[in-house]
Order: sequence, then C-alpha cells, then structure tokens
Amino acid sequence: INGECIVESAFGYTIKGRCTDNTISGAAECYNTDGTLYYKGNMLKNKFEGNGIQYTANKIKFEGAFKNGLRQGNGKITYPDNSYLTGFWKEDKIEGNAQFFNANTKQTSNRIYKNGKMEQETKTDVLAENNTAAKPTSTETIKTEIKNVKKNPATTLKILEAKSGYMWSTNFFSEKYP
Repeated sequence: INGECIVESAFGYTIKGRCTDNTISGAAECYNTDGTLYYKGNMLKNKFEGNGIQYTANKIKFEGAFKNGLRQGNGKITYPDNSYLTGFWKEDKIEGNAQFFNANTKQTSNRIYKNGKMEQETKTDVLAENNTAAKPTSTETIKTEIKNVKKNPATTLKILEAKSGYMWSTNFFSEKYP
C-alpha cells in the first residue's frame, strides 16, 4: 500500500517508484515490456506529473514538464543526431514559438506551431540578414522607429524579429508598455 514498489501496468510496462495509497506518486521509472526505459521523473497517482524525461523507441527524447500524464509546459525534444527543438507543449502537442538547433547547438530556425503542426519556419540565416538591415544609422531613424512602434504593434513585431532573431506574438505588446 505505501512504500517502495514495482507495479506492472495494464499497458504492459513496469513502474518502479514509491506507492502512496495504492498509487505511484513521486520519483519513478517506467520500463517497456522489453525492459527499456520509457520514462524517468515525477508521477502523481500513476500519471506523469512535473518534470521528467520520456524516451521513444526511435531514440527520441523529451525532457520537460508533464501534467496529468501529458506533456504540458516548457520542453525539449532531442533527436538521434543530437539536434533538438525547444518550445512549449500544451496537452501533449507543441504550441506557439519554438527554436530548432543542430547537433552543434547552433540555432538554425525559429518555428511557429499550432496544435502540434508547424505553421511557419524562419531560417536563422534569413534572420541574420534582417539583423543587418534593421540597425539604425542615425538618431533620426531611431526616432522614426519609436513613433512607428507606438502607432502600430505589427511594426514593433517586425523590429524585434529583425533585431533579436526571435518570433514574438503580438499579444505580447500592450498600449501601456509599447
């Protein structure tokens, strides 16, 4: 009932952890039927909860936050070639802005996902070109940019994308803090 335990699930995998009131809660490890590690991290009432690492059969690893058994919150997927994708997951699907890095940890693109599907990708070499073009050459240019920012959130978005290399949602901006 309570203490260290090993549970074989109805799905065919084994869970090793700490039982509390007949459920596993706390640090745990889940193994596939062939004995390979499937999940290592926190659980709450037999579901992934909090931080953990999930491994797939095709050598893809997810490190991040879980809620109620699903990926939920910030996370990172590492592929077999050591390239990786960082972003935010909502109900087990990547959502919003994400960054993709090659195996040498060099960012190669910014991506936007909706409901787990990539909607847009901007390569970092395109961002670098925009970075050069967006740098003001005089204080007059800066004043013009500031006026445009105050009037139009889309201009703010364009300037920030070009200067910082990040994709921002226009919801990020407000009239109070332009």
